[in-house]
Amino acid sequence: MHRVMLVFTLVITQVIRSLADSRQTRDTLRVLMTVGGVGYSTSIVRMLQSSPEIELTVRDIDDDEIVFTPAALEDADAVLMCHRDNIAEPEERAALMHYLSGGGGVVVLHHSIANYPEREEWWRDHVGGLYVLLLIP
Repeated sequence: MHRVMLVFTLVITQVIRSLADSRQTRDTLRVLMTVGGVGYSTSIVRMLQSSPEIELTVRDIDDDEIVFTPAALEDADAVLMCHRDNIAEPEERAALMHYLSGGGGVVVLHHSIANYPEREEWWRDHVGGLYVLLLIP
């Protein structure tokens, strides 16, 4: 299991690094990670915190009223989404889209792919796919 986590850490670090190249000005990657909305494993947080290449800021959407603020995004080389929620605040959505249009990168993991299905520019231009949630009677 430790080998799998090590490989996963290396892969995620390289993906984030490739997204952040245009914004990165330091030796470490500043990553804003969002969690919450559903139960999640804290092992990914611990794994990324142990990486000397990553300076991780974790924001829990269940605890923080506003996650994507212009200031929080300005301090991030990349965003790592591990939350399940449709952020309803227009200023949050606007801040995230402004960050992305300015060259910011986003990595969408696990159930985060189901976020914002009504926002075509989100899943088409930034995620690369849409996960459709269906209710089974």
